[in-house]
Amino acid sequence: MNKIRVMSEKGFTLLEGIVAIAITSAGMLLLLSFLGLLLESQFRSAIVFEEAMEINSLSDGIRKELDGQRIADQDKIVRFLEMEYPDYKLVGIGIADAENYWIIEVEDQRKTENHFFINYYGS
Repeated sequence: MNKIRVMSEKGFTLLEGIVAIAITSAGMLLLLSFLGLLLESQFRSAIVFEEAMEINSLSDGIRKELDGQRIADQDKIVRFLEMEYPDYKLVGIGIADAENYWIIEVEDQRKTENHFFINYYGS
């Protein structure tokens, strides 16, 4: 009788190995792309936070400079901005509906179209 040798499979074929490496590589690329988005989001968040802190500080400084005046004094605001925040300029002061309520518009000259408004209520 002929004895046929049956080979037992002890491992993977080359094709199976290549497919496994390709699938693992695709998964790693997907994870790395999410990491890139995460880092970009964190960077933008930090910038927005820093800008918000600067604007709040500027707003508090203007309120302190006016110190409860009944009128929003344009000259005081301009001097304050020139001394403390030279990159910002006063665009205008508007009167709101309520008595002693002013809306102060300030512009960041470092950026285009970056206006913000400060609500001021004089006592």
